[in-house]
Amino acid sequence: MKIKLLLLSFIFMLLTGFTNISTLSPATLMVSSDKYDGHQVVVMGVVERITKITGKSWNYGYYYEIGLYLSGDKTLTVIAMTPKIPIRLKAGDLVRVKGKFHKQGVFAKYDYENFIEAEKIFSLEAT
Repeated sequence: MKIKLLLLSFIFMLLTGFTNISTLSPATLMVSSDKYDGHQVVVMGVVERITKITGKSWNYGYYYEIGLYLSGDKTLTVIAMTPKIPIRLKAGDLVRVKGKFHKQGVFAKYDYENFIEAEKIFSLEAT
């Protein structure tokens, strides 16, 4: 199973252009948050939760918050606009996220700390 996952990850990186940025764990990103603030990152982690945030004050009307496990009850928040979230993504899935990391910022009029504004999200789960 591990070999299959590694092979799928390698093929995925070749096909999607994720090869030019090192893949980080959510914990590594948080430990070095000053270093990565405002930069493109690629993070691989396990989905803890997916929450749909609705409102009428931004373009799509809704977006998703995806929590990736860190430790204990802590999560790294990934923000994804509607068209960028895999339809079958669910809690427990292993994902790779590419996007811009922010130590602090505002998204859709909400204050966030330590979040990734996702450009791409891919589930690495075999279907």
